[in-house]
Amino acid sequence: MRIEELTPEQQAIYTAVTELEAEGRPGYVNEIARRAGMDDDRVWEALRPMLGEPGLVHEVPSDLGPEYRTHQPG
Repeated sequence: MRIEELTPEQQAIYTAVTELEAEGRPGYVNEIARRAGMDDDRVWEALRPMLGEPGLVHEVPSDLGPEYRTHQPG
């Protein structure tokens, strides 16, 4: 998926993830939802197609639940 192919909801989610990442904050679904102005379930639905190869967003496991980032950790 490419950035140009994102729906308006997905664009809001991608922006929220990049903002959280730039602030050094974890991109948990609830934080992404708050930034994007959506509920958690809607974020998860819209986020799923953005994951995977060549995904725009990557899921990173953590003790507090999955985090979402635009860059995979090295």
